[in-house]
Amino acid sequence: MSYYTELNIGLWNAWIGGVIPILSHLFIYFIDKKSWKRLGDMSWYTPADKIAAYASMIMMYGMILFSVWVPLKTGTIWFYSGIVLFCISYICYVVSYRNYATTPPDEAIVKGLYRFSRNPLYFFYSLMMLSLCVMSASIYLFLIWIVYNISVHFIVLGEERYCLTTYDYQYRVYMKNSPRYFLFF
Repeated sequence: MSYYTELNIGLWNAWIGGVIPILSHLFIYFIDKKSWKRLGDMSWYTPADKIAAYASMIMMYGMILFSVWVPLKTGTIWFYSGIVLFCISYICYVVSYRNYATTPPDEAIVKGLYRFSRNPLYFFYSLMMLSLCVMSASIYLFLIWIVYNISVHFIVLGEERYCLTTYDYQYRVYMKNSPRYFLFF
């Protein structure tokens, strides 16, 4: 990656990739308000969970806003690799959301991609954001991405605590059989 990414505001910059998941979130909101409400439920968050959630939102939107100034490295291996990563992670993100939305609220989500990861929505969203870093070959975006992932990790720990309290034995068994993050960790 280039340490010296020239920052120029532009129409065909990395922000395009960051807007696609946000538009997807808006679409989901309008077609599936019940799942959206469940997804955004912060009623059980501890103060530390709320700090992590707000930090991750700030980093996510900050990354997308900053990417308005980060040009894509079109015509390079960085760009094409990033496009492939984005497409794969976006498809998996949509599948993960479908798995989430079709699970009744009183059950732990253990089907579909959730068999391979306890957090596929976070994992694949993070890969989409990483693809912006790759498409633009920007160390600046990559640094923001790292901080974003650290804050998300704390949200994940809080959600696991909540799931253990809510689903107890079912979730304990699930934790033993599925990694926290896709195929590893």
